[in-house]
Amino acid sequence: MRKISELLTDARAIIEDKSHWTQEAHARRANGDAVFADDPGAVCFCADGAMRRAAGTTTNAKTGKLIHDDADSQYMSARNYMHVAALRVSGRAAYMGINDGDFDVPGMDPHTAILAVFSAAIDRAKSAEEIGFNGPGSA
Repeated sequence: MRKISELLTDARAIIEDKSHWTQEAHARRANGDAVFADDPGAVCFCADGAMRRAAGTTTNAKTGKLIHDDADSQYMSARNYMHVAALRVSGRAAYMGINDGDFDVPGMDPHTAILAVFSAAIDRAKSAEEIGFNGPGSA
């Protein structure tokens, strides 16, 4: 199974270029239409959508809910790291609020702030992996 730090690193890389980042939708096509992160036409992603894309999650098109499998489990572990990292970066455990600009992080625009949250989450995941923990069921 892939390390959570690798998933987070891949997700951060997806949105590192601001032109591949979005707000208030998991993903968007080039024309701006909001789509699920697993849509093959998606060209930009929010933080959560980037994690879903990096994990390889699949969305049920009828319900809009994730199909529960190993990819979903890894995505959920990554989300937990992001919540803790958001708390460290902004004082609020809500990384989506940072991504969407709902919560200000002093001295940072939302894109810079969410990249900082990713960096903090990656560092924390790497530390956990060093002692043998890689999400639920790994310790």
